[in-house]
Amino acid sequence: MAGCDFSIPADTGLVNLDGVNVKFTSAQGTVTTLEKVTGSCSADDQYYVEGSGNEATIKLCPATCERQTTETSVDIEIPCASQ
Repeated sequence: MAGCDFSIPADTGLVNLDGVNVKFTSAQGTVTTLEKVTGSCSADDQYYVEGSGNEATIKLCPATCERQTTETSVDIEIPCASQ
């Protein structure tokens, strides 16, 4: 199984975790933008953020993680924070 936890690279600089977009691409090529949850994961197509700033980890919720394989992909778009 492919990974389900994604660390923010240390050299990213300031990041705006509120504006993160996580996109899951299925083996068939269907792209789904995942929903960010702050409480419990309750459905497919969700993720959450553990930690803050450059110490944060983006984690796929269990139902989404179960679908992650070597034939799927996850793309994470992290906007820069305003200084």
